[in-house]
Parts: sequence; C-alpha cells; structure tokens
Amino acid sequence: MLTNPRYLLLMVCIGSSIGYFNAFISKVQQLGCSQGYTTEIVGVGVTLLLVCGLFGGITGSMLARRTQLFEELAKIFYGLVAPLAMGVLMVLSRPKVMEGLLLCLMAL
Repeated sequence: MLTNPRYLLLMVCIGSSIGYFNAFISKVQQLGCSQGYTTEIVGVGVTLLLVCGLFGGITGSMLARRTQLFEELAKIFYGLVAPLAMGVLMVLSRPKVMEGLLLCLMAL
C-alpha cells in the first residue's frame, strides 16, 4: 500500500485534516474561554461544528460518489476550508458573538 501514490496522497490529506481539525478545535476553545464564555457554551459550539462537518462530509461523499469527480471536489472543498475557518475564528474573536453564532448554526 505504501507504494501506491493515490493511497499516499489520501493518507497525507486525511492525516493533515485530522491534525488541522484538532488544532482548530483547540483554538476555538482558547478563543471562547478568553472572551468570557463558559466551557459549556464553547462545548456546544464545538459540538455544532462537529455535527455540521459530519453532514457536510456525508453530503460531499454522496456528491463525489454520484459524479465520480473525486479530485475536483476535494480541491474545491479543501480550497473552501481555509477562508471559512478564518471567518469562524474572526467571528469568535469578538466578544459576545458566540450566542448569535450558535443560534445561526442551530437554524441550519
């Protein structure tokens, strides 16, 4: 398996995604607690991020399976991750915005 270039690419992408996710969740917790939010509110926010990511992953995988455009969809999704993550971190860096963000995520 370690000689297959497609497997190696998949392994690097999944591994880096897991590392980025762990760093992002840690940063969200640090930002939330430093802005005066309780750990319960930050935990709910992180849980909602997880659930939204789960539904996004399911939707993306179903779309990739039907269209057979795996690489193109991966490039699009990976390209969208950085600006969206920076937007979430910018919103969370402002005080007393977490409740509004949670309500918006719950409405989805």
